[in-house]
Amino acid sequence: MELLTSTHEFFHQVLRSALATHSLVLQDSTEFYLVNLLSEGSGTSLDDQPLSLKLAAAEHASGPERVRLLKEIGDTALYVCGFFSESLARRLVSVEYYMTLGGTAYGHLAATGRAVSELLRAVFDELACKFPRIVELLSDARGELCLQSSTNVLRLYEQWRTTGSEHTARRLRAAGLILPRHTPQS
Repeated sequence: MELLTSTHEFFHQVLRSALATHSLVLQDSTEFYLVNLLSEGSGTSLDDQPLSLKLAAAEHASGPERVRLLKEIGDTALYVCGFFSESLARRLVSVEYYMTLGGTAYGHLAATGRAVSELLRAVFDELACKFPRIVELLSDARGELCLQSSTNVLRLYEQWRTTGSEHTARRLRAAGLILPRHTPQS
């Protein structure tokens, strides 16, 4: 048994395992960015300001403030969709809405020009282009970390019946459920 000495090492191993499972290839810099996001996100709380309002504020901001807001939107959307998507079921916004906001924010960051380094623009571009796949990757990594209790299986099943999501179906099968062959109708 290997002893991990930091949260960075822990999340790096979790991410590498999930990447191998999904056959998803990311740039080293994007992988490093995600490990940092997970490490830092594990010790911080999320604020309650709607991401859509932050996006509107970012559209009117300039320079470092615009970059900060867009990064916060993208990071929050990625973290929430990847690790806490079930919490969105109790809100008026969907996971897809959060994914759109996050991908849009990262896309704007990738196109910011000199306000962001070339290396970070490439990271943000990859995050924008692969946002749904990275969310799925993080969600599966979360499942491997056993953060989902068995009491949430019913809620997950209800989510699958509503959306027909193959990702949700795989999570239910991994929890031991046998699903009907037909996809539920929305």
